[in-house]
Amino acid sequence: MAAIVLLGLTSVSALQVAVRQDDRATDIAVMVDPAQAAGDADDLRIVDPRTTNARRWDGYGIRREYYTAGSSQLVAPGVPAMPGPDEFYASPDLVDLMSSDPTVGALFSSERLVGEISPAGLVQPHELRAILGVDAERNLLIKVDGFGGKPAPSVAERDPQTVLNLSVTAYVFALVWIPAAFFVVIISRLAASRREQRAAALHLIGYPRWRIHLLHFVEAASICLPSTIFAGVLHWVSTRGATTLPGTTFGFFSSDAQLSLTTYMVVCAPLLLLVCYAVSSDRRTLGLDRRTRVKPRKNAVPRLGSAALAAGFMLLALPSAASLDGALTPLALWVGIVLSAVGIAVAGPALVMAALAARLEHTTAPRLVGRRMASDRVTTALRLASVLSVIIVLLLGSQSFASVLNGGSAQDWSQRLEAQGKVPVVATDLSGALTLEEVSSLRRMTGATELSSVKADGGFVSVVFSSCERLRVLTGRRDNSDCPATHGPMWLGEAPAADRRHEIGDELTLPSGDRVRVPAPTATLDLPGMPDAFAGALLVSTDVAPQARQTDGATFFLLAPATEVTSVLAALSSLEPTLQLDLGALDRHNPDTQEYPDQVEWLTIGAVVSLLLGFLSLLVVSLGEAQERSPRMRALRVLGASRSQLFTMHFWCVAVPLVLVGFAAIVVGWLAAQAMRNIDDRADIDPQLYGLLALAVGLGGLVVCLVSWRSVTRPSQRAGSFGA
Repeated sequence: MAAIVLLGLTSVSALQVAVRQDDRATDIAVMVDPAQAAGDADDLRIVDPRTTNARRWDGYGIRREYYTAGSSQLVAPGVPAMPGPDEFYASPDLVDLMSSDPTVGALFSSERLVGEISPAGLVQPHELRAILGVDAERNLLIKVDGFGGKPAPSVAERDPQTVLNLSVTAYVFALVWIPAAFFVVIISRLAASRREQRAAALHLIGYPRWRIHLLHFVEAASICLPSTIFAGVLHWVSTRGATTLPGTTFGFFSSDAQLSLTTYMVVCAPLLLLVCYAVSSDRRTLGLDRRTRVKPRKNAVPRLGSAALAAGFMLLALPSAASLDGALTPLALWVGIVLSAVGIAVAGPALVMAALAARLEHTTAPRLVGRRMASDRVTTALRLASVLSVIIVLLLGSQSFASVLNGGSAQDWSQRLEAQGKVPVVATDLSGALTLEEVSSLRRMTGATELSSVKADGGFVSVVFSSCERLRVLTGRRDNSDCPATHGPMWLGEAPAADRRHEIGDELTLPSGDRVRVPAPTATLDLPGMPDAFAGALLVSTDVAPQARQTDGATFFLLAPATEVTSVLAALSSLEPTLQLDLGALDRHNPDTQEYPDQVEWLTIGAVVSLLLGFLSLLVVSLGEAQERSPRMRALRVLGASRSQLFTMHFWCVAVPLVLVGFAAIVVGWLAAQAMRNIDDRADIDPQLYGLLALAVGLGGLVVCLVSWRSVTRPSQRAGSFGA
């Protein structure tokens, strides 16, 4: 009971934290209109947030905002004044991280720290945020209208992040509360046989049903009320001063998670009444005469579960069979996983009972009795199997989604880097603020080469500013024997067609002001390993590379050591916030490029909570089995059954149904993972996870069997029934 109440209070706190963090984000949000003019030097302006690099750094998501203040009186929340060029304010946690993480420190190596951001400028106390100042003459600046407000409805409706957040929230809710609902059912069935006997005796002496119901309700309340109070006090204490979930990066202000007394009453009272009512309203415990009991239809539950299972499989297959809108694809997959989990939970126990009851003629006596005992009614072990089946299916589904959202694991990323040795980096400067000289001055990188578009008489010409030595490093060649010593312009790859050369003219004026002669079509250089973007470009010396800002921007190619690639990327980003960094195919598996780290963490938290509920269910069902099996075992012992035969019966009654339903859930989860893998090949689960789950299911069944076996035999041992 305490676990259910604590889960309910935590869920409400989480919703309250989400709402208040959304309010805080609204209060500090910068209000801009990208469609309006950039403003003038007197306005507060910001580098267009759509162009700044959103990459994570060593797994940390750092929010950077670049402003030029001018003479405006507008000030961002959380700072005393707007920073000047090459100055910045940082949140307290970011200040600490800069001194402990070299990559994060390199990210701000070009600026000077002038102060910290106060809590008024943070969504949560552990947020990594920086407010930086830039030169007013740079490009890509837009005017700031103010701070605080929400985007226009038309923008919010088109935001796919909103749909994803709602879908992930619904999935985590199902991941946690569906097992919790089964857990409540298990609690309500504890000691059911004892209550049934007592209710039958009370019914014989004339007690009406409502008084028996009230008696059981009060009995349940006397046990559940102290547990509810304990859970409420534990939640109240844990939210005082807590600012993060242990083991995660999910932070919050403690005041956002604290609940009012009214909220405690609204959450705890319904949960208490629900559990007490579930315990007291079981028809078997109300003293009904056996002749008046309504016999359930045996096929009703399997049909309902089978229908949910079939609907879940259809939804999982739908995205592969039909073209769905981008937002509908994750919804179809998640609803399909939930339906599959519910289907195997509802239909699984009945199907296992049917399987255990079939083909009994070729089995030994202990197995025959055990299978008959397991198949005559839905036992507590089968109810536990239902809980675990839901957890297993949803866990496998969440891991598949996390694999897609995460883009890869840190271990896989490290292995790929080690195999690469040197990592090619492509840095695209949208603002034209960087020069080849600035990029070449960075440590730990080699082969820096610039690719720019230069305007000619007949259009634009791709120009590569490099040298034979830099191209040798960039292409990984051993020597320069295939590169002539001349520094004259040359065509890389094939020369343009005659009409194109005619449009270019005989001379080309470079951004530096130097004029170079366009080479003949025979002056070509074709180097193995050369980037595809260089094909057809004009190679000129780095001596005439641009030394000032360029309106059209440029793209830089370089090599970074695999062990220091993140530091090189951070140093590049510190020079220019709009620099777009690309590691080619490696980035597909780079955890630092994941776009949805918060959603991945939500899924992980939901999976952990589900496993905790499964463990609690395992403990509870052990107690239930001890009460249910003891009378039957004593009777079988009196009839002459040996201890080994009794254990065989008990094993088939308890462990086998649990393991069978668990294995069926693993198969359903595997099918769900394969359906998602057909949509995205990154939705791949390590085969070891399936093996670990199978091992956990087997060990769980064995633990339940052993613990309940000791509890079952203990009363009989005191009476001498199991003596030597």
